[in-house]
Amino acid sequence: MINLRFTVSADAPAASPYRRILHDYERASGLPRSLDPDYDLDDHQGFPEMCPAKDYWFMPMTKAWQEYQFALLTEYSPVGMSIADRKKAWRNFYDTGKAICNRRGFSRKAESDHRDYINGMGDDKGLPALQSITMGGNVVKVIGDTTGDWVQVETLDGSKPPPAFADCNRETHPWLVHVATVSTPFGYDGLWTLTGPWRVDPFPHNRGAHCCFPFVSRGPQFIRADRLGAVTLPHYPYNP
Repeated sequence: MINLRFTVSADAPAASPYRRILHDYERASGLPRSLDPDYDLDDHQGFPEMCPAKDYWFMPMTKAWQEYQFALLTEYSPVGMSIADRKKAWRNFYDTGKAICNRRGFSRKAESDHRDYINGMGDDKGLPALQSITMGGNVVKVIGDTTGDWVQVETLDGSKPPPAFADCNRETHPWLVHVATVSTPFGYDGLWTLTGPWRVDPFPHNRGAHCCFPFVSRGPQFIRADRLGAVTLPHYPYNP
């Protein structure tokens, strides 16, 4: 795979195409969302660091897209993680109650389940759907004007077949293949803290390794300008 080695300086000019999604504690409140009163979360463990895009759209997960997404998700699975465990992690990662599918994913309840090509389940069900969403710490590529409240960013076109995994993966296109991050109320020592600095962790499905998913849309997509910051590539999406 290709490893990116070019950089964008910390004081990148406006013309630089790469930005990163700010972590919760880097925004106006200065707090992770578990502690931010504006979110009003009954949560003391951590919460997905979701950053919805402007177009609230869901991509139908066809057989081809599911196979591509499974390849992305398991790219960093530990060597000792069995195929059965990886398939279990797949269903859990794209669960209907999780942030990425948001009531349109897999479920243990037959009435709310969707077709799962990876596990060969739900042949009589409709397709699950992936939300056009990213999370804190990820890199995006700006392709439009940067002076407004919303900035256009590059995405994969979810209305078309997916790219080949070899051509578009986390190593080759980190601005299109994102990682799932958890905003936590814990410090670097693992203890709950009101003052920080706070940990941002990967989702647990790959036992501490990247959990990747595609950043998709069906047309021009935008991220709020106040959610974006300068970046140096390659970029580490967690903290510390």
